[in-house]
Amino acid sequence: MNNITPAKTTRVISVDILRGITIFVMIFANFGFMDSPWFMRHYDYRAFSAATYVDYIFSMFLLLVGISIPLAFKKYGDSFKDNLKAIAHVIIRSASLLFIGLLLINQPNLEKMGDWSFLHGFWDWTGAENYTWVATCAWRALMTAGIILAFNQTTADDYRWRRISLALRAVGWGILIYYMIVFVPQYTQNIPLELQEKPLWYRAWRCVFFDQGNWLRGGWWEIIGLIGWGYLGASLAYLFVRKFPELLYLVMTFFLIVALSGMYGRFEGYEWLSRYAQRIGTYSFIVTLGVGAGTMLLRSSGNHKAMLSMMGKFLIMCLLLSALTTPLAGLGANGAEAEDLWYGSIYRFLFGLNKNESTLGWLFTTGVIGAALWMVFYIICDIWKRDNFILRFFRELGSVPLTAYIFQIFFFSVIFGTRALVFSVDPEKSNMWISLICSLAVTVVICLAAVLCKKKKFSLKL
Repeated sequence: MNNITPAKTTRVISVDILRGITIFVMIFANFGFMDSPWFMRHYDYRAFSAATYVDYIFSMFLLLVGISIPLAFKKYGDSFKDNLKAIAHVIIRSASLLFIGLLLINQPNLEKMGDWSFLHGFWDWTGAENYTWVATCAWRALMTAGIILAFNQTTADDYRWRRISLALRAVGWGILIYYMIVFVPQYTQNIPLELQEKPLWYRAWRCVFFDQGNWLRGGWWEIIGLIGWGYLGASLAYLFVRKFPELLYLVMTFFLIVALSGMYGRFEGYEWLSRYAQRIGTYSFIVTLGVGAGTMLLRSSGNHKAMLSMMGKFLIMCLLLSALTTPLAGLGANGAEAEDLWYGSIYRFLFGLNKNESTLGWLFTTGVIGAALWMVFYIICDIWKRDNFILRFFRELGSVPLTAYIFQIFFFSVIFGTRALVFSVDPEKSNMWISLICSLAVTVVICLAAVLCKKKKFSLKL
């Protein structure tokens, strides 16, 4: 077995483009205003087997995270020192994603934190009738501004810009530290006396990971945090088996068993596992599915025919597994029958197609969609070398997904806090087409802002 040696990391254009399209569609769906059409919404979560394209955005992004892992980690060699560097990189990156998710998932308590009363005159001028909502938006705008500044990075060669970047990071962390010090959750709870007597670090741990306390609570960790959990599990597993990539099948089986065990209460008595096993197992599984595809790409790098052949095999594998996990019996289940299958049913997990339940059908059909789309863009961009403004736009956007995602939340807070788009808070001034057009326009503006920032050598980096 040959040792792994460090190699220069090169980006696969088609992967960047597909990631850019995914983040664009994600923001577009998130900005579905008052009367947004059905195709901008998730399917009814109670359905046994049904989904819209919106239900596949998150899983597609997880799959692309996995595809990128072998391509990104090939710069690390096989030495003990290189492995330590890779593990440290994974832990820092995962912790950063979880930290951002923790901030985003929590809503402020205006009674305890203040409702920005000095801005009431401005809000009166804009015609705002609900100070609670706009004050919440103001707090979230401050918090997301802190994230943008704290995680900013410049690639400029001029040392003056680097100093400015460092200064902005300091300001950003100052904002975030202030926000965490004054933060009180929207809904407070009575804390048991025995927990109040514990050390501060323990109370913070219980609050963040078990939602017991009146500070930042992990909850479902928001999209960013879920990506962090999936990335953590899949990346560490890949580092252990990357010399023997065939073991990835065992890794996926392991994550599937962990998810099933957590789903059906097999970790009772182990509080942390009972709470997080299903989440970590499910999202690590789909990221590892992407790792398998990325490993195939790495093996056949530079050989177009081999790459298409390998990805074609991956597509067929996912297609067969999708056929096995979404049979006609499952697709026909509805009404009272579906209700009977809803709670505690392994049949639903194995044979349903539902995002909220993270069913196998949902996971494997994501692989089918991802492989098919990648092959199309690989032929167009990497083989035929087609290039135009739209492809370059999505390629650049795909290289800064975190920047675009955080910008979206900042813009969202500003738009709703200032009533910049009146129709978004007034149903009488809205209809489906206005919602659709404005959602698309806002998405284009946000994504252009992220791309232009990269052009100016500014982006967010964990």
